[in-house]
Amino acid sequence: MFFVFVTTVCILYSSFLEFGYNNGVIFYKCISFTYGQNILQERLPNLEVIMSSCLGVKHLDTDFTDQGKAREQIDLACEVLKTFFKVQDPAAILSQYGISMLRALNHPNVEVKELVLQELNRAASEPMLTPRLCEERDLLLCVVTCVGHEDNSVARPSVQFLVKLGSTLEGTKSLFSTSMLETLNRVAQLNDINRFRVYEIVVEISTVFQPGLEASRTSGLLDAVLEELKSDDILAVLNTLELITKLALTHHGFQYLESHGVVRHLAEKLCGKEGEAFLSYFLLGLVKFFGNVAQLRPQETFHDYPEAMTAIFRTIQEDADQNLVLVALETFGYIATTTHGKWVLHKKGIYMKEIMNRIMEIVLKWPTDSRVRGLNVLANLLRLKVSDQDTEMLAVVREWFNLLGSTDHVMTKVGDMAQQPFPEIKLAVLMLLQVLAEQPWSQQYIRNTPGLLEFLLDRNSDSTMLEKTARFAVIESLAESPTSEAVFGEEMVKQFKRFTKEGAVYVQLQTEVAIEKAD
Repeated sequence: MFFVFVTTVCILYSSFLEFGYNNGVIFYKCISFTYGQNILQERLPNLEVIMSSCLGVKHLDTDFTDQGKAREQIDLACEVLKTFFKVQDPAAILSQYGISMLRALNHPNVEVKELVLQELNRAASEPMLTPRLCEERDLLLCVVTCVGHEDNSVARPSVQFLVKLGSTLEGTKSLFSTSMLETLNRVAQLNDINRFRVYEIVVEISTVFQPGLEASRTSGLLDAVLEELKSDDILAVLNTLELITKLALTHHGFQYLESHGVVRHLAEKLCGKEGEAFLSYFLLGLVKFFGNVAQLRPQETFHDYPEAMTAIFRTIQEDADQNLVLVALETFGYIATTTHGKWVLHKKGIYMKEIMNRIMEIVLKWPTDSRVRGLNVLANLLRLKVSDQDTEMLAVVREWFNLLGSTDHVMTKVGDMAQQPFPEIKLAVLMLLQVLAEQPWSQQYIRNTPGLLEFLLDRNSDSTMLEKTARFAVIESLAESPTSEAVFGEEMVKQFKRFTKEGAVYVQLQTEVAIEKAD
């Protein structure tokens, strides 16, 4: 067997040299499929030498007069090298092909750059290789230059690599060294797109740990990000707001933004103290920013920035922009995904009455996509994991549900919507019912709604896998709830458990017996 293998590889090598490049590539694919990539690596440790001589330098760096042939050969070379790299250790590739990788990053062909950047990202995912990568200063400078490439398929993996590298102490020091900073600033000055790619790198590294934030601040790039908030370019401001929202979701990042007055500045923007004309473009981003912040620290946000949260609440009451109303509602729904957030909202009293009234209006009267979003918000507000269910929290959630209106009326509407011929609404209703199926008070509402249990146990009304899965989740919650037996009775719980045992896609077989009459 080994003799056959060696003979095959010799033919492979000669096929590259004698029968043409394309035939060699095809033959390599055949033996890779026949023997497996691991066998190639084990039986011929110096196979990479063959690959390098045949594909790595000559075919990636040669200028061809026949551009069509050149492009075809380069594409084939990249395809084979991708397969070859998968079975090689990133450390070995970096050690043996560092120079070739550097040259490939300067190759005019996009696919060649993508190949190297993909391998560099794989290497950056190995913490032990960070010191080795940091030593490749010229290679890193080339990657930074690739951040400014016009093709996003090159720029995006370049950004990802630098973020991975900068997420370590050693990588942070290397990335924010003098030569690297000069290149980053040069790339940022090319155009707006490149400037925000550089800002993305800086913010992403700042979110990882405090040293990354300090290095970003010392470099001056983080301050440059914050200065964009004062720009007259609306798009630049919105992009910056999206970036700093990520930073605000970390403890050290939020402290930095607060200490520099950024959060206060945004709160004043949200309250419209700097002009309604600007606010109309800015409002969606501001609402999302404070929604994300309040979800993590609800008590502090409502206490320190009450005017901002009041402005979001006013949007629900007064704004004519349906999308803005829904975003504001989704903000409060997101805050309520934690028990801490639920308590803070509960203490606001009037907030929840207005929120629930608005949700009911949306669910019953607005267009289909808005109704789906309204149902999703309602599910977030009412969701309460079994582990979080104590007497007080259950009472809070039940009180919110009762704000929707008469219990019988609301549950009847929920049952009606579940049976409407609109798949999106049906899915949203089933998600809501899954939330209700986990709590004892709402289990009683489900039990008392005529026809609802029969609908939930009827598999025949589902036309898609998503519907089957959603229905299964509802019944599974009913079957596993510790309070189900007290609410529905032992026999009904047995039906729930049998339903879940059969699975989401169970189909009952019907046996037909053909009977032939005697003459």
